Amino acid sequence: MWQGPTPDPAAKLYMNIFYPSGFAYADFAKQFKAEFYDPKHWADVFKASGAKYVVLTSKHHEGFCNWPSPTSWNWNSVDVGPRRDLVGELAQAIRSKTQLQFGLYHSLFEWFNPLYLADQASNYTKQVPIVSLPPFPSYSKLYNSSKIPKFAKNR
Repeated sequence: MWQGPTPDPAAKLYMNIFYPSGFAYADFAKQFKAEFYDPKHWADVFKASGAKYVVLTSKHHEGFCNWPSPTSWNWNSVDVGPRRDLVGELAQAIRSKTQLQFGLYHSLFEWFNPLYLADQASNYTKQVPIVSLPPFPSYSKLYNSSKIPKFAKNR
């Protein structure tokens, strides 16, 4: 990273050369247009390749969601950048055009989350009782509920 307490010198030099002063990580989202994102074509390519499943990143490590997350207001692909539900579009294309299984990778780790920043500041030696913090109890309830089979099915 080019920002923070210990910026990478090469990254900082690159950012100083190619981006305006004051450019923040969040500014990248405004540039993300997804103009070549064609889920129907992708579904055809995945099917033709012999793939058995497709997994898309629904939420990246910096917290950006590729779907209209109600808890990630103005930091998702519908509110900023391409202004599209990238997850929903691919899910629909995969399910309507193929028999492939569709899955999502959802990163709970977030670069800008106060818990991560505190852990980083202590050189990753701080233990956090993470399962006792929101939203983890709600994840536990979902995981242990009968709703999982409904969400896990491809169709």
